[in-house]
Amino acid sequence: MSTDRETTARAVATAALGVPGVAGLTGGRGAVLAATNFPGGRVVGVQLTPTSVWVHVVLGRLPLDSVADEVRLAVRAALDRLQDARVVEVVVDDIDESVLGGLPAIRGGLP
Repeated sequence: MSTDRETTARAVATAALGVPGVAGLTGGRGAVLAATNFPGGRVVGVQLTPTSVWVHVVLGRLPLDSVADEVRLAVRAALDRLQDARVVEVVVDDIDESVLGGLPAIRGGLP
């Protein structure tokens, strides 16, 4: 089944944002905006390539790897509903500061 870029990108974004602990999607940390463009708009935080779907997230819950795995599973389920077999890649671009409030500060730097 062929689904247009807008439908796919919006489904991916909705799935990722529905995961508890996802504070938002981000345009990435590089010089190139992580987004899917289509006529009339774009979805920031979702990149579609011929073989992969990249989701760039800001997390607001620990542990990070568990939340990232939940995002991967949610996006995979959304893609399965669209009959899209692309690989899902999750990039944690940032962590919401509220998560870090209860963690001890690193003192003295790294060895």
